[in-house]
Amino acid sequence: MRILQNIKTYTSAILIFCTVCLAITMVFIAVFAFKQAADTAVNASAKNDVRFTVHYQDNKIFGAGPRPPELHYLMSYTDFIAIENSFSADFDQKFDVAYQYTAKETLLIKYLKTSDTYTNPAVFEEKVILSEVSGTVSGKNILFTGKEAGDKPGGEYITYPKKYIDTYRKFVLDQKAQMEKEDVTTDRALSFSAELLVEFIYKVNIKDNGINETINRALTIPLSNEVYMISDDGKPIYDLSVAGSEKDSVGVLTVILIALWISVNVYGIIYGLRQKEAKKDEYKFKVDEILRKYADEITISLEPTDLTGQQFIYVPEFKELLKLAINLNKHILCYATQDLAEFYVFAEGYVYCYKLARDADDVVVISEKSGKAKSMSEWDR
Repeated sequence: MRILQNIKTYTSAILIFCTVCLAITMVFIAVFAFKQAADTAVNASAKNDVRFTVHYQDNKIFGAGPRPPELHYLMSYTDFIAIENSFSADFDQKFDVAYQYTAKETLLIKYLKTSDTYTNPAVFEEKVILSEVSGTVSGKNILFTGKEAGDKPGGEYITYPKKYIDTYRKFVLDQKAQMEKEDVTTDRALSFSAELLVEFIYKVNIKDNGINETINRALTIPLSNEVYMISDDGKPIYDLSVAGSEKDSVGVLTVILIALWISVNVYGIIYGLRQKEAKKDEYKFKVDEILRKYADEITISLEPTDLTGQQFIYVPEFKELLKLAINLNKHILCYATQDLAEFYVFAEGYVYCYKLARDADDVVVISEKSGKAKSMSEWDR
């Protein structure tokens, strides 16, 4: 026990020492960089703002907030989606700013040619350019809302999901027919999914001060689910940095590279120690690894699900359950405690389950039994 305590103390001391070294390094970088480039730096920031409202066919309107939180949005009730985009930039002095603006819609369809290629799905794309504008504007404060005189960036765009849903459905039918014709299908269900990506891209350039930034913002709208949620990709606010003189820049770059090398080594030490500690608890390590690797396919339940009377089948490997979920276009439901983790997929009257459990000797146990479930608490715990 004393040896174990000494190991933990030694490990903590190393982590603290590495953290202090990293903090000192970052302070050194900040001070040195400030002294080298304080006379030439220019403060600047930009904001790419996107707002949307979902208009239902019964004339109800929902924005990002006032909607039923448990339902998100309903695809079959959606008439159109109104999307507003604006752009602003603030500088501490007046500049001539050259810009290029592009607004576009992209339909992405992902599908599996056979059930054995679930790790590498094929992708079909169809792009529509909504607007393309370029020009130059002068000032300290720049604002584009689409309401300015002339052809300017930004403004309101209307998108009709049904148009793309019809394209998606036709694509699925054509693809399945082609697969059957070429005899490449299997007896398992093939997976198709679609989403609409609405992007607003600004390229900002100031030649005299070295600013050359691409500021991207996008909305992702799922089209293959009845209940869907619009996600926002890209950060709204960007810091636009201005380099100092050539000599100063080289000095700052050298320090940054040295500090980066030190930071990478410190991170490697900390990560290695954490991995070593994590692997001491095999059960927790396995569960955390699954949840981290397959976060997009797993929905976590905070409460056990009542499975009374359900027919269930345990699978010996998690990848088998993942393959089934992808082929059926379903999410994996997970309920986990300190000693038990269950992952299951509901399909065709059965509950397919992969279970990890910790026994009295801290050994990980994987159940391979099948049967009729009475309740969640009675599942071979």
